[in-house]
Amino acid sequence: METMEKIAVHFLVLTVVLQWTTGFVVAMKVCPNCGPTPVPFPLSTQPDCGNQLYKVRCELGKLWFDALNHSSYPITTINPITQRIIVRPPGLVSKNTCMAADFRSNGIILDDNLPFNISGSNTIIAMNCTSEMLQMAINCSSNSLCHEYIREEPMAASACSSLPTCCQYKTGGSPNAYRIRVRAQRCSAYVSFVNLDTSLPVSKWPQLGVEIEWALPREPMCKVQADCDGDLENSICLPDTESGIDGLRRCLCKTVFQWDPITGICQSELFLPSLFYLSYGIISNDGVWNKRKLKFLLFF
Repeated sequence: METMEKIAVHFLVLTVVLQWTTGFVVAMKVCPNCGPTPVPFPLSTQPDCGNQLYKVRCELGKLWFDALNHSSYPITTINPITQRIIVRPPGLVSKNTCMAADFRSNGIILDDNLPFNISGSNTIIAMNCTSEMLQMAINCSSNSLCHEYIREEPMAASACSSLPTCCQYKTGGSPNAYRIRVRAQRCSAYVSFVNLDTSLPVSKWPQLGVEIEWALPREPMCKVQADCDGDLENSICLPDTESGIDGLRRCLCKTVFQWDPITGICQSELFLPSLFYLSYGIISNDGVWNKRKLKFLLFF
């Protein structure tokens, strides 16, 4: 398994190029690259780009996701098509202490007023747990996968092997939609793996990661038509009747146009793509770009 020092920052870039029969569209302003890494809509690193509800932080050419309690996690992957990011949790404090490095912030705690939540793709290994965890609907039994992890992973073995209780669970659902919590009363340490194949030996497990997903954005809010003219072509500033909030207005797409929340455009319903190219690649923190291209013919 890769050490924390060897983990490269990866960004999954999915660029859709459509050969239209006629016309063109103009997207909302996308934020500039953070170092070598593109920042796709709706993510925002600056006040004048992206959607301000979807803030991430660019610092010294690397992207960070800020959670509550002053905790921050490096972003290793972004997939704008599935609306998911993967952040790297910090692991253990040291080989001598079975405690999460983000213990002081109580682990990963998301603001439930923002459009991010923890996906159901994460397998959590919780360590240094109390007997209170035995009453919960998670696997803290002797056959839990956590015991194999602690035996086989050197740092966990050094820090946590002498402690009797560990647990394993999957994220998803209301109990942990916005948090992976650590605290002395329950479990003091955790690691997380995305889409873990539990049939593999620990040595073949992926790097540490927590997958976070975002809700698709609505059209941008506006006060006057000039706001829409600057932000979203082919839209009109109208009352948002869906929200039920008096006075709230949005840049709603004109007739024969439809809001595309992935690219941030009012897409014409009249333009029929004749050829569809899906290009994707991975950008690592050394600036290497590995590109692939798939081609599909679409019939309407």
